[in-house]
Amino acid sequence: MNIFEHLIRTRKWRNAAQTTNREQKIAYLQIKQTIMHIQSKLKVYYNSACPVCKAGIETQMQKMSVCEMQWNDVHKDNRLAAEISTDLEFVRERLHMIDENGDLQIGFDAFLAIWRNCPKEIWKYKVFGLPLLKQICRFVYNIFAVALYRWNKWKKHW
Repeated sequence: MNIFEHLIRTRKWRNAAQTTNREQKIAYLQIKQTIMHIQSKLKVYYNSACPVCKAGIETQMQKMSVCEMQWNDVHKDNRLAAEISTDLEFVRERLHMIDENGDLQIGFDAFLAIWRNCPKEIWKYKVFGLPLLKQICRFVYNIFAVALYRWNKWKKHW
C-alpha cells in the first residue's frame, strides 16, 4: 500500500488539517511534506511524435491533474533520454517512468506505477496488477509498442 492509498483510506490527513491539536497539526505537515517529496520524484518519459502515444498521455495528464508528476517529452528534448541512461529510440518505443522509489519502470510497468501513485487511478493498478493479468498486459503492450514504433518510423514521425 502506498502513502496516497493509506491517507485516503484513513482520512487522517483531512482531520489533522483542521485540528487545533499541535501534535496532529505537526503530523499533518509531515505527511504533506512526504507526499510532496514523493510526488516530486515521479517522472514520466514519453514520445509526443507518435500520435497514439501523445493522445494517450494527454488523456492521462487530464485524469491525473491532482497528481504531481513531471511529464518529459523526449521528442521535444532528446537529451531527456540521457537522464534515465536509455537509448532515445527505446524511449520512443516504450513509456518510461521513474517511480516513487527512484526505480525505472518501462512499458506496462510504467503505466502500473503511474496508476499506483494517483488516488483516482489506483483501481487500475489493483486490477491490472494482478499477477496473471499483469503478465498478459505486459505481453500485449510489448507487441503493440513494437508495432506502433515501426508504424511511426514508416510514417517518418521523427
